[in-house]
Parts: sequence; structure tokens; C-alpha cells
Amino acid sequence: MYEILAKILRVMKLTVFLLFLALTQVCAEGYSQSITYKGKNITLKQVFNEINKQTGYNVFWSSGIIAGAPRMDVNFENTPLRVVLETCLQRAHLTYSIEEKSIIIQAGIRARDIIEPRAVEAADLHVLDRFGLNGKIGGLRPSDRNETRC
Repeated sequence: MYEILAKILRVMKLTVFLLFLALTQVCAEGYSQSITYKGKNITLKQVFNEINKQTGYNVFWSSGIIAGAPRMDVNFENTPLRVVLETCLQRAHLTYSIEEKSIIIQAGIRARDIIEPRAVEAADLHVLDRFGLNGKIGGLRPSDRNETRC
């Protein structure tokens, strides 16, 4: 009787171990999406459509930001999704973020788009709050001249 229970226990342990290995493999494939795509003189829109087909990720972009993107030749074979995105988007000076099963494409920040703090401090800003208070509002003091209602 003890031998039968020991044999059943061994079979159960082996089954649990094999199930654990199988589920771990499926989970790892889900997180490491890879792309295989080869094309010449293609647009970013074509790359985004292929990403959607192969991974199921939805790609969101504004047509204005990819309109000026250069065409490119690509040859990806089992390449991780992040590498594909970085390679294609760096040529167009774009960035991306991944939220669950969505990829959001955005315009990259260029050095000339960054506002220097001195330029903001030197600006002549006048604010009058809607309650007519004379206290500071967001660090600014209302002024009698050049008033703007918020």
C-alpha cells in the first residue's frame, strides 16, 4: 500500500514540475514579442501595420508626426519589439511608450524645443484671479496693468 502511494506521489510531483515548465515557457514568450519583417523603401505606417499583425499591439500615432518620416530599408529577423521601434523611430526623431497592449508614438523633444528657465523668469506676466484676491497666485502677484483674467 505504501509503495503504491509513493509511486502516485512521484507521478504527481513530476506532473506538477512539467506543468510548471510548460507554463513558464508560455509566459516568457508572451513578454518577449519579436518581429520578423523585411522591406525596402517602406514607410513607418507599413512597419506599424506589421507590428500590429505579428504582436497584436495597437499602434497609435498622429498622421502629422509621421508624414515627414523618411522611408527606410529594414531587415528584422526575430528582433525584439523594442529594438524594432527604437531603430525605426530614431531615424524620424520620434519616441514611443508602451501601455499594456498599446504603443503610443510621439514627437521627440529636440534641444531647441526646451525652454530655458531664464526666458520664463524674464517674461512680464500679469494675473488677476477670478475672485479679485490680491495675494499670490501660483507664485505670481496680480498687477493693475496688462491684466488677464483666468
